[in-house]
Amino acid sequence: MGFDDKEARARAQVWNYAFGYINPRVVKTAVELEIPDIVEKHGGPISLPELSSAVGVPTESLHRIMRFLIFNGIFKKAPPPHGEVTTTKHICYDILFEILTMRCPKKRVLGL
Repeated sequence: MGFDDKEARARAQVWNYAFGYINPRVVKTAVELEIPDIVEKHGGPISLPELSSAVGVPTESLHRIMRFLIFNGIFKKAPPPHGEVTTTKHICYDILFEILTMRCPKKRVLGL
């Protein structure tokens, strides 16, 4: 391993230390806003404007949070319900979702 490889790994490690708080902070924000519970109670895919209205956060800001959560596999994009034709993005839960809902007893253990 050359000097360049070591330096590149060291720089990557510094970036991980500097920005490693972002992932848990965004997830914590989603839980505090009760986004998982709202999506679950909706009973199917929910549009971003509907979710925005339910949590009281502007759609633009919520879009950034949801994009992060979708990228990390907590939520996923979904087609509109009932075959509706729309350009509005819809969101439904993914595999990691259940742990973040209020009904999950493990949530208290995780400190969320």
